[in-house]
Amino acid sequence: MLTLNIDYEVLPDRLVTIKLPEEVRPGRHELVIVLEEQPSQTARATEDKVAKLNDFIKKRYELSLSEPVLDAGDIFTKMAVRHAG
Repeated sequence: MLTLNIDYEVLPDRLVTIKLPEEVRPGRHELVIVLEEQPSQTARATEDKVAKLNDFIKKRYELSLSEPVLDAGDIFTKMAVRHAG
């Protein structure tokens, strides 16, 4: 069994062409395709900004991970989105 991991940008026509390596012999094979959507660059940038803002607030207000902060995730996300623009 051969496993290929391919990072591929799916275009609007959704057509994918794959050239298999030489080690794959001609004949019948079972081909399994698994699609896992990757977060967009915007989503990754927002996640990074949320993490940085989270660290800043913890350091600024000397919060520890064990201290509960009411709706912290929601607050951090809204602040990051507001400052991302």
